[in-house]
Amino acid sequence: MTEIALATLSLGPLDGDDDPNLREYFVPFGNFDQLLNKSLFLVVGPKGTGKSAIKKHLLELRIGNDRDVIDLDDQLGFSLNDINASSPNEIKNRMKGYLVALILNHLAESNPGILNESKVREITAGEAPLLHKLVKPLKIKATIVEYAMSDLFSREKRSNLPQLLDESTKHVVLDTLDEVDADDIWLLVDDLDTVFSGDDEESTVKFVAAIISAASDISIQMFEKRVWIVLFLRSEIFEELKRKAPELDKEMIYIWEIAWSREALTKFLAARIRWAVHATERQPEYRYFQMMFDVADEHDTTELQTYLFEKVINGPRDLLLLVDMARRTAVGEGAERIALSHISQSEVEYGQIKLRQITSNFQRIYGDIDRVVERLFRGASQNYRRRSLETYINHKLLTDPDAREDFKEQRWIRTSNPTGFIRILYQVGVIGYFNESEQRYIYVLEESNPDRHWTPNARFRIHSAFAGYLELNDGAT
Repeated sequence: MTEIALATLSLGPLDGDDDPNLREYFVPFGNFDQLLNKSLFLVVGPKGTGKSAIKKHLLELRIGNDRDVIDLDDQLGFSLNDINASSPNEIKNRMKGYLVALILNHLAESNPGILNESKVREITAGEAPLLHKLVKPLKIKATIVEYAMSDLFSREKRSNLPQLLDESTKHVVLDTLDEVDADDIWLLVDDLDTVFSGDDEESTVKFVAAIISAASDISIQMFEKRVWIVLFLRSEIFEELKRKAPELDKEMIYIWEIAWSREALTKFLAARIRWAVHATERQPEYRYFQMMFDVADEHDTTELQTYLFEKVINGPRDLLLLVDMARRTAVGEGAERIALSHISQSEVEYGQIKLRQITSNFQRIYGDIDRVVERLFRGASQNYRRRSLETYINHKLLTDPDAREDFKEQRWIRTSNPTGFIRILYQVGVIGYFNESEQRYIYVLEESNPDRHWTPNARFRIHSAFAGYLELNDGAT
């Protein structure tokens, strides 16, 4: 068996943004191939599901294969107020102009002589407020708009931002791609609502909806997938969008709501272990687990995986966090491998951390949800039938005078009914439902929209990640 130094062993950073070794162990999963094939352009998931890793891997794939790619981060972002627009259509058109200008600027910088940027001498900003903002020496380079508004259009049209969106611009971009023998150009935007934000929740949702619509128009209609804009968005913002921006219905077929299967998590962790212990490739996955965990055979490995994966709420970040906590426990006991007991001993602290993370992730729309969960379920049952859970939530929280007073500032609680509250608990990862056909509990990690399975007598279970911390009992109500 491979010898490892458990005390210093690292499976890599929790955050893909900080991971210089991602290419060594990135595992394609879920709808990744559809994303590569330009069947999807909006990637949605809570923190920890791998959005940043997907974006970084896409970026590295493009660069490694000498393919055009633009990484749009917060240094190129701005707020809704900066573009001086209010109607959804006006915001969308301004953002289409901005994104097209980024594409033009990239082509000019990447292909000197094909698009001659040196001809640019001055800019006539005219009527478009966005141009006034962008040409100031702030976060945005002036050349982005200076070039786009110069030789491409006649002088009398130069001040009109929508001209960036007409047929002449389309042909300039497509002809340039043909001339440099490029199939396409990609633009990636991580944390969409952070790069482009509003002053409040309502304006941010409006801004994000307009950008999604702009990206769809550019990628699918204007440039017929030869320009492909990929957006990454947190689940909590997406939930707001579904409620407040119904005009995005036509974009729903292009959305990947990230989910992780047990098979994908197994491959993910096996790849990390292989890299960490410098093991040879193409071994059976259970062999890699045996290098780090105290398991005797494939059956023991399956049992440990089942126990371990039951604690995962969002995906790979949770898995790495729990394994590292168990590793430190094992090291403290002088063990050479991580045993099931070391994972079990880490559960209480892990559950507390995860509940605080849920609050951090969803504070914007479900404020104080950690306090709510503790009030509802500390010392309670882990298992419920739907009717009994609805009754319990109603009596313990929604109609209880003390609870209503304690949470009077939280509008989301005041406006919830028991059924809606169950959906919220499922969405944030606190509960799962029993799938009769598969004979197991399913959580948001695997399925984002499960309502069709929720019969009046459906079974629900508080996620095992919280069982130790909340001191749940295994009885049913």
